[in-house]
Amino acid sequence: MLEDYLKVQNILIIDSKNQLESQIREQTDRNQQDNYVIKGKLLEKKKRSKN
Repeated sequence: MLEDYLKVQNILIIDSKNQLESQIREQTDRNQQDNYVIKGKLLEKKKRSKN
């Protein structure tokens, strides 16, 4: 019974780790997209201020 518990515990830990890694990847992608938007808006602002 203890062996079964330990096996399940390992599976839960691995699943939690995979979910966390997936969330980190998604957040990194969102941050990169946000950075592109911000950089684009800054470029537009600079172009407008030069004209």
